[in-house]
Amino acid sequence: MPVGPYDVEAMESAPVAWAVLGEPWQVAVGQAWESWVAGSAGVGAALIDAEGAVVAQGRNRMAEASDGRLSGTVMAHAEMDVLAQVALGTRPTGALYTTFEPCLMCAPTIVTSRTRGRPMARTRSSTPA
Repeated sequence: MPVGPYDVEAMESAPVAWAVLGEPWQVAVGQAWESWVAGSAGVGAALIDAEGAVVAQGRNRMAEASDGRLSGTVMAHAEMDVLAQVALGTRPTGALYTTFEPCLMCAPTIVTSRTRGRPMARTRSSTPA
């Protein structure tokens, strides 16, 4: 049974599945892995422009030492890390991809930033019927 635009059963191997994801998801998943390896929650995000190019990427950095960003704070979620890279007075022209459903802090921040779409990773059981 297809899940969204991806036919999971037709994917023969991990490399095929990875290639089908496309760059925004690959970046978000890569950021999630970096977050996990650093001891944080393992959540990643990527922001694309209107043409589909990744223009910002971020990860959960709550367990990381401060590096001048939101690192080491309760606000150091992946979505916040990405949106903090958007210059004041500009509006994202593309979508924000995230590997986890945004929390109650991130969700209204995403809406306020006025990104054009909010794709998020979900398990098969969380896909609406």
